[in-house]
Amino acid sequence: AKADDTDRAAQWLNHMVEHGVQPTVTSYSTIIDRLSKNGDVIAAQQWLTHMTEAGIDADVVAYNMILGACGRAGNVDAAQALFNQM
Repeated sequence: AKADDTDRAAQWLNHMVEHGVQPTVTSYSTIIDRLSKNGDVIAAQQWLTHMTEAGIDADVVAYNMILGACGRAGNVDAAQALFNQM
């Protein structure tokens, strides 16, 4: 998917919140998954932070998506930091 697909997903997530619909872990994980598959580890981690700041506990699936992206990028330090966060 293109970057604007992720932007549109983020807009829908914000639209949900504006209309009183609480996003779920799946809502956030969809964005995290796309960013991770696109190799954007930093943005995926930022969305993980948004999710936890919204009071939604990340599940093992969300963490694994980002860990996979870290592995594909060879970013051992980011993977270790994320693992420690779990």
